Amino acid sequence: MNELLAVAGRFHPLLLHLPIGLIAALAALEFLGALRRTPPPLTVIATLATLTQLAAAAAIASGLLLEQEGGYPEALADRHRNFALGFFAVCVVIGRLAKHEQRRGQLRAAIAVALALIAVAGHLGGSITHGDDFLFAPLERRAPPVDRLVEAPAATAPSNPVAEPRAAELDASSEVEYAAAPASQPPATTLSTFDEHIAPFFAQNCTACHGESKRKGRLTMHTREGLERGGASGPAFVAGNAGASLLVERMRLPLDDEEHMPPADKPQPSAAQIAMIEAWIAAGAPFEGRIELPVAPAVSAPTAQVESARVEFAPSQRDGSSAAASNSAPPAAALEALRERLAHVQSVAQDDPLLWIDFAAPAADIDDAQARALLEPLLEHVAELSLARTKVTDAIGELVARMPRLRRLDLRATAVTDASLAALAGAAELRELVLAQTAVSDAGVEALSKLAKLERVVLWSTRISASGAQALAASRPGLALELGDAPAAAALESESEVKFTSDAPLPGAGALPAALAPVNSVCPVSGSPVNPKYAVVFEARVIGFCCPNCPKEFWADPKAFAEKLK
Repeated sequence: MNELLAVAGRFHPLLLHLPIGLIAALAALEFLGALRRTPPPLTVIATLATLTQLAAAAAIASGLLLEQEGGYPEALADRHRNFALGFFAVCVVIGRLAKHEQRRGQLRAAIAVALALIAVAGHLGGSITHGDDFLFAPLERRAPPVDRLVEAPAATAPSNPVAEPRAAELDASSEVEYAAAPASQPPATTLSTFDEHIAPFFAQNCTACHGESKRKGRLTMHTREGLERGGASGPAFVAGNAGASLLVERMRLPLDDEEHMPPADKPQPSAAQIAMIEAWIAAGAPFEGRIELPVAPAVSAPTAQVESARVEFAPSQRDGSSAAASNSAPPAAALEALRERLAHVQSVAQDDPLLWIDFAAPAADIDDAQARALLEPLLEHVAELSLARTKVTDAIGELVARMPRLRRLDLRATAVTDASLAALAGAAELRELVLAQTAVSDAGVEALSKLAKLERVVLWSTRISASGAQALAASRPGLALELGDAPAAAALESESEVKFTSDAPLPGAGALPAALAPVNSVCPVSGSPVNPKYAVVFEARVIGFCCPNCPKEFWADPKAFAEKLK
């Protein structure tokens, strides 16, 4: 395809909004005109109709060019194109009806039809770029039942840790999905390395956005052909060279980089899983046969049950902790439940799969029971937890104490007391504790001193007295205490007093020779300060005035101003 035509096609996302806005303007004018019983002039309607036709033609032309690049679901693309062409045809009819006042009713009916067609075309366009469930997906989401989260059923290991194949009849020219065989097939040892390990990884982490129904960046990863073809940014991988492969590069980007994949709000693959993909690519990215992988975690495709794929996590490198990370991935259902409640959840770092969970958004609605239901399935995976400003009480202490890898805990502005601190003795890895704006008092100092790995504690606006803080500092010399009592900063320098005076010359008045300096400082005519720019010589003296008009009045009768010049 010609490069210039390809560029023109990529203007489609911009151009498609023009006919939408114009047809909406037409509808608004006719609707308001009908309400007020004063229809807008047909000349205005006809002009808008012509502009709508031109905009629709441009949008359709760019869309047809964009479609030629390929990578879009064929059925959806066909329907989207047909509805768009139907919209253009109705726009042509609107242009003709707008020339006749007696056809006003038909004109309004045609505008209504155009609105319906553009709505359907827009929905299909969204489905092409974001997936079939884009529009109504939020209505279909349901949080898992609380009892299911409190005690997740034991996951029964499937006999084959790969996804079920999609039932479909494919002809010889179709793309063949690489989904592995069902459980009734032979043991996993007879499968290729790709089917056993790589395909399930893609199914769990990638194909939701790069699959059959959603093809972001025109990349599909649910078929071998799609992986080999790549997307808008180029090939997904370079066989034999993992370092030059876009797939690996995107996974290795910092989590806050907008091009990092999977997106930051999605579950992240572990370092071991990324290493597995790198090893597969370095071995030539074979789709057949078996190869030796340095790490071969079994990844299961999502099922209806609350179960997690068994994967190997790298030990945390964030703070030098020697504790090994959990041997299982966080349950997908538990993570989805947190997101449904608008809680923030992500890995604490790219090389650290443990979780940072923050309830800042739903804080006003989170109490002990809800926090317990949401966190119970994730106890082994939490490294940083913020319950600030939630409604939790001392009852949460027991749950937090059962988080063996918890490193940071924020209980600011909650109802916790000293009783919670005693329960925190079980949080052996706790490094940072925020207790600001709580009822913690001197009675909790001893419990704080017993947290062996605690490095920093925030205690401002609590009931801990100065003596209690001193006792805590004495018992734990290396502990950083933040009490909100830092001394006020001393001023290093200040400006001298500013004084205002009228002694300075007026703007634009330069220095004059002494012989030309006016003998007076006040204009004899107006009484205003003298501007040396306006001066005359009278009786061998230089007389100054405030403006060019005053000398005229002075020359008319100099003796009248003689007294003012003495």
